[in-house]
Amino acid sequence: MFQNGCNTLALFVHICGILLLFAAIGISSMALGRWRKSETLAELRLWAGTAKGVEKLHKISTAAFVLSGLYLAFVGNLWSKGWLIVSIVATVIQVAMGPLLLGPSVGAVMKEAGGPPEAPVSPKVRTLIAQSRLWTIHSLMHGVGLGILFLMVAKPVDMVTSVAIWLGFGALGAAGSLFKRQAAPAAPVEQKAAEPVA
Repeated sequence: MFQNGCNTLALFVHICGILLLFAAIGISSMALGRWRKSETLAELRLWAGTAKGVEKLHKISTAAFVLSGLYLAFVGNLWSKGWLIVSIVATVIQVAMGPLLLGPSVGAVMKEAGGPPEAPVSPKVRTLIAQSRLWTIHSLMHGVGLGILFLMVAKPVDMVTSVAIWLGFGALGAAGSLFKRQAAPAAPVEQKAAEPVA
């Protein structure tokens, strides 16, 4: 009775962790999309801060997802299943991608965004945003997350199939970054005032 209650609670926490994890990824996507379209430095800093703040939700949801998943794997003796091992490794990789890759990419752009809040985003900063690797990283995180979810549903037993499925979703996610890239706007051309005719 007690064991069944613990299993039910762990499964509930596991599902909530997954939902919160994808909510964090969704909020981060929205923030980065607004960040890319910002017209002033104030907007740029606002959405960059929002994306950074979501990292806490990402960490909490991942911890709930992983710890409850490890408990369920231990109780159900699932350590021989390929999908479980691949899911654990993929989750660790996804968690590491945020602070190690995504954060520095945003920070590199924000270093060039100096000036008063009301100042417009310069063409140089827009070029950095368009060329930044963060779009590939963020799309790859989406693909990795969907790959983990698919593995949990399909539950392939062998390791090779599990790895192939995960890599396939990761590749699809990385390919999706091609649709997120935005051409940098051309620098405004300053027109000289017409000289008076003598």
